[in-house]
Amino acid sequence: MAYNPERMKFNRTPKPVELQVNMPCTICNLVHNEECLEHDGSVEDIHITVVGVPWARRNYIKSQCISFDDQQNTHFDSQQYTNECLKIMIKEAPWGETTDTFLIQVGDELGAALETLLPKIGEEQNKETGETFSDTKKE
Repeated sequence: MAYNPERMKFNRTPKPVELQVNMPCTICNLVHNEECLEHDGSVEDIHITVVGVPWARRNYIKSQCISFDDQQNTHFDSQQYTNECLKIMIKEAPWGETTDTFLIQVGDELGAALETLLPKIGEEQNKETGETFSDTKKE
């Protein structure tokens, strides 16, 4: 097969996603509570549109999230990684634009659903061998 530069580019076609968010009970204010006799917790479907994060942009975000201390130990800011990726990925949502202000206010249930959208750190899979980056580093 001949080299085709268009096939090598990242596909940024938006795709619809349905997030299933566990809603807390209006009586006990818990998501799962078997002791609440009138428990009315439910699952709410939230329809959003997402795009992927291109390889170069994801690497840039990762590099911005790594810091070093005085002993040259590395620290990764997963909150910054999460926020930056979600702001790029979510194109349409019922809440409008995904901003830092919005993300600070997100509850546990929606936050857990949003985390499922994130590209994993260091888990890029080699398409030929099926190994992940972390598997390769262990050898």
